[in-house]
Amino acid sequence: MPDNHGNDAELLPSHVTSPAFHAQINKVNKVVMELIEVALRLRKQEPLIAMLLGTTDEVLDAYEKAEKEDLLDLCRLGLPLVILRVNTVEEVTLLASSGFSSAQMLRNLSKHITLEPYKPRSKT
Repeated sequence: MPDNHGNDAELLPSHVTSPAFHAQINKVNKVVMELIEVALRLRKQEPLIAMLLGTTDEVLDAYEKAEKEDLLDLCRLGLPLVILRVNTVEEVTLLASSGFSSAQMLRNLSKHITLEPYKPRSKT
């Protein structure tokens, strides 16, 4: 009976797409990992980093604790680490016609961001 507790990555094909597309996904994954590294360095000074990335501080903590080599292996599988935010026909059409200047486009892109309501400081 095969051992189901081994390295699952060994069971995956080396490429799930053509080599050319696989190479592009790897490039994107590498840049995403670099972005996460910068986020980890700057998150104390930039409290909105997790929210802008569409994640939580707990997830960033997990990335910080993870072994870098394991994360790089994950990147090499040829599966994207990110999902497109502009991912409906309507959003692509809106982006193509009005760019990021559209209020609707900005709402769509920032819908996962939840900011605390602004409270003016009281004068004392």
